[in-house]
Amino acid sequence: SRSKYSDLNKAAEKKQLEMMLAMQKEEASSISKYIIDNKITVKPTADGIYYIETLKGKGENITEGKNVKVMYTGKFTDGNVFDSNMKPGGQPLEFLVGEHKMIPGMEKAVVMMKKGGKGTVIIPSSLAYGNGGGQMKPYATLIFDIEVVDVTAPEPKMPEPKMQIQQGN
Repeated sequence: SRSKYSDLNKAAEKKQLEMMLAMQKEEASSISKYIIDNKITVKPTADGIYYIETLKGKGENITEGKNVKVMYTGKFTDGNVFDSNMKPGGQPLEFLVGEHKMIPGMEKAVVMMKKGGKGTVIIPSSLAYGNGGGQMKPYATLIFDIEVVDVTAPEPKMPEPKMQIQQGN
């Protein structure tokens, strides 16, 4: 026989799932509203990223395996800033493209840019923090103002020293 606890638990799980689905649907309308309100005319990539170039960079395209340094401000669609290194004394964020240490949307954004380039990127939650975590609400669309300050080949890795086995006398 089923217990009342089991029924309550199932009801709570169902309610949570319904809330998450509603938040997921809400994301699509909040992106649409942001696009309209900000008169954005670029089309999204197949992944749903909008890239609005504000300054064309120079040099080669950024590719996987390149080391990039970026200045950025990250905010939500309501304009609230959640992170930035563009404050006085802020240091560039450095990462290796393709190492997957950044949210997927950030990596996909920088490969659309070149050194010296600036742009605004709208990243759907599916390429950011998904159903949330930390200060990120579930299904939060993120807006990043990005400037690529440098692009370099990665530092060559030193080979691991080989252990030498000392033989006794």
